[in-house]
Amino acid sequence: MGLFKAVFVAIFVVWLVFASVPILDFVKADSEMIVVPDDYSSIQEAVNNAEVGDTVFVKAGTYYEALVIETSIFLVGEDAATTVIDGSSNPVTNVVQVEADNVTVSGFTIRNSGGVKYYEKAGVTSSFQVVPTSAAT
Repeated sequence: MGLFKAVFVAIFVVWLVFASVPILDFVKADSEMIVVPDDYSSIQEAVNNAEVGDTVFVKAGTYYEALVIETSIFLVGEDAATTVIDGSSNPVTNVVQVEADNVTVSGFTIRNSGGVKYYEKAGVTSSFQVVPTSAAT
């Protein structure tokens, strides 16, 4: 009975190691900080050039664009009161669309938008203010 238990524990440990490989793949030791507008003039361009685990830091200002996030990144605004994503120049309902797992969006005011859309992805974290279209200036 002791041998059976030892074999079971060994198989379980091997399975546990292999099962955790996808989780470990998300952590990138050499993640980078991309700064908008210093490195790229638009948030979308910075997002498109970011790799898994990178941080896209957006300096204060108003950015007239719509975003599609397809990579696991951190999208961080300098200050929610002064870093604005404005959808008034885009014919889309949701100015921020998240299509990747493990995405963080924080530090923004989102205006002239239906808000933020997540496609049933795991690990999406958000912290921002959405201003309804009728209240946006």
